[in-house]
Amino acid sequence: VARYALEDHTPPNIELIQPFCEDVHDWLTADSRNVAAVHCKAGKGRTGTMVCCYLLYSRQKASADEALKFYGTKRTHDEKGVTIPSQRRYVEYYAALITSGLQYSATKVHIRELVMSPPPTLNGGTCSPELTVSQAQPSFKTPSGCHDVRRDDSSIRVYLTHCTPLNGDVRVDVYNKPKMKMRKEKLFHFWFNTFFVAAGVGAERVPALDDSPNLEAFKLTLNKWQLDEAHKDKQHKHYSADFKVELIVQKMPVTSRFAGTRARGSGSSSSSSCSEPDTEPDAHWDSGELLHHATGV
Repeated sequence: VARYALEDHTPPNIELIQPFCEDVHDWLTADSRNVAAVHCKAGKGRTGTMVCCYLLYSRQKASADEALKFYGTKRTHDEKGVTIPSQRRYVEYYAALITSGLQYSATKVHIRELVMSPPPTLNGGTCSPELTVSQAQPSFKTPSGCHDVRRDDSSIRVYLTHCTPLNGDVRVDVYNKPKMKMRKEKLFHFWFNTFFVAAGVGAERVPALDDSPNLEAFKLTLNKWQLDEAHKDKQHKHYSADFKVELIVQKMPVTSRFAGTRARGSGSSSSSSCSEPDTEPDAHWDSGELLHHATGV
């Protein structure tokens, strides 16, 4: 039995995928009678993410979309296999490694700006956003620090005046903090990996920022259906059908590298905030792990 630890409702650490695929592949190719049973708590999201990656690794499927559709058909009756947007994004990341020959390396970025457009429709009125940024390895969780918020009829822009340099798997939680309420309200969150954003996978290069002309800048654009939690708003009660988030990051100078993967097989208003966001129960990450049982017949 091999165990691969990953949190419930989240994508795997990007560096966990390759060892899993190699482990499964080595077992299955050792004897044609061998079977690999993969499961997590519910046996759908985390399991599906890793199984789809193995389908890509072993060249049984040529694209992330093919792998995800195949898994959804085989695992469920309604073809809804891997439904969490961030988990699907990581299957797409791994597909990029397999198909494009990218060499994964440590890539540090700063988050400079987050744009929501059009503004969410909230029961309490105007959205007052706050961000919490978390990094998987090494693990830390920090509020965005001081930031400026600027609004107009078409968008809300959050300018981060300070954010710890980020590397690897990153989670961004977006909250609404009404002025008359003590507790903030969770809006949505999403995961991304700094290497893939800077490599242009699901992101695009944009002009350098005026205050940092020597640093490359990139924009990650996620529509409503690519945002965890927001994708559940199918009736467009809070987020319009064309809602999107744009994340502007700056790539920092390369300071370290680590082993890459090896694929085998064939009119505006503004406000500022420096408050420390309070911890919400739904921001807690339940622990979990993925089990791979190697079974010989």
